[in-house]
Amino acid sequence: MIQEGRRWIGKLTTDTVFRNSMILIAARIGTKIATSVLLIYVARMLGDVLFGTFSTILMLVAFFGIFEEFGFTVPLIRRIAHRTVPAGRLLGEVVVLKSILGVVAFSALIVSTYFTFPIPAVFCVFGISMVLEMMNVSLMRGFEGREKMSNISFILLWEKSVLCMVSITALACGFGLFGVGVAYIASNIVSMIVSFRFWRNEGERIVFSIERARALELIREALPFAFAALVAALYMRIDTFFLVYYRPVSEVGWYNAAFRISDAQLFIPSAIVASVFPILSRTFEGNRGEFIRQYRRTFFILMTIGSTFALVCSVFAGQIIVLLYGTPYAHAADSFRLLSWVMPFYYVNILIGNALIAMGKEKIVTAAITLGAVFNIGMNALVAKEFGQVGASSVKIATEMVAFAFQFYFFHQILPIRGTYLRRG
Repeated sequence: MIQEGRRWIGKLTTDTVFRNSMILIAARIGTKIATSVLLIYVARMLGDVLFGTFSTILMLVAFFGIFEEFGFTVPLIRRIAHRTVPAGRLLGEVVVLKSILGVVAFSALIVSTYFTFPIPAVFCVFGISMVLEMMNVSLMRGFEGREKMSNISFILLWEKSVLCMVSITALACGFGLFGVGVAYIASNIVSMIVSFRFWRNEGERIVFSIERARALELIREALPFAFAALVAALYMRIDTFFLVYYRPVSEVGWYNAAFRISDAQLFIPSAIVASVFPILSRTFEGNRGEFIRQYRRTFFILMTIGSTFALVCSVFAGQIIVLLYGTPYAHAADSFRLLSWVMPFYYVNILIGNALIAMGKEKIVTAAITLGAVFNIGMNALVAKEFGQVGASSVKIATEMVAFAFQFYFFHQILPIRGTYLRRG
């Protein structure tokens, strides 16, 4: 009877984890597609020069947003899951800390752009959206600690729906970039209202106060996550910074138009790896043969999908760019043709990184991302000025290859795999 009870509890837990994972994956895939479609529409309506400015704004907002986020969300989720302190009190403390850091991040954003860009009002609007978004992230993702993934999905649905509707309306009415910034503010406000409502339904009253000792603990716990987020940002988006500094803003628009198409497809490996990660985690210690079989099969699938996308996109790069963005973005085809070949390496890098995490080797993944960030910065500093978007695209490929070689080497040092590598099982 006891054994049956244990099996039933184990099955219930597994089913809950699987269901929650699938709900969250579906929500993120849906919002990724919606956001990508919206960005294509924004690019067509703004034109290459203003879209270059928009891409610059998003890059700077993401960078300064790291300082407001400060890695608080992951420790927050863990503490809510442990239930040692009321979730409402934890959420209130994190929101207050982020609001203080948000003022600093907002000020730094405005000061850093005031003498460079002739549209400070637009940066102010997007800066306000940044402050709200970082606070909203904690309010929304806090539900992960309660395993309420359906709440997160519902909040994301509201947020992206408002963003799309207000952005399209603002652009149609001629409000341009300022209107898009207002749309970001509106979507974050709506998302926060829905989050507060769900927390109230959970019986939690959010208390906006700080307990000094606990706040210091949160800061210490969050520091490694803040560092990891900063390195990841440098790894992924430092190329836009160099293009902004060295090249015309229209070229920034072309490059980011090409990048958005490649980036939109990355939900595919993320969804596949998310479904196989629990299996890898479970089988590494107990069943190495099954671990290798699942890893090898997933590697084959991801490399096949990534290579197929790369081949098709590189051959038809010009037609795809003009179809999606229009003729003003025809020059983006050069970047897109190169960026297409990032996909095979990025696809399998996600798998190898998660496999290493399943093996308890997170430091190797962190080292790979740090190495990639340093390589990306150094190479872009050398080539961005002279070669522009083509140079940045080439460096993007090389960065993923460096990260792939690093992770692949250490993975096989820990767990050698014999025989033909690229096969189904």
